[in-house]
Amino acid sequence: MDRRKALKNIGTGIGAIAVTPTVVGFFQSCQSAVSYTPVFVPQEDFGMLSSIMDLIIPSTDTPGAIELKLPEFIDAYADGVLLLLLAVTLAVLLLKRKPSLTLF
Repeated sequence: MDRRKALKNIGTGIGAIAVTPTVVGFFQSCQSAVSYTPVFVPQEDFGMLSSIMDLIIPSTDTPGAIELKLPEFIDAYADGVLLLLLAVTLAVLLLKRKPSLTLF
């Protein structure tokens, strides 16, 4: 295995390890929150996000998006995981552009 493949595999493993506890934390916070203050989506847009998700997954004989607190989950997921993935992606792009660059 060459060095590039090894670094790629290490980066993927670190990303998976970092993402897993974050997602579990999101599930727990969405279940326990009584009132929610958005962290990624602006407050004035959060109502629209909730309405759109309610249209996509309405309440029927099964719980809908609002009862499942999916808007809260999407907001927390976007704040934590997407920013982490963006940072990892930028690091990989930097390494591809300048292989001699060390990040740590």
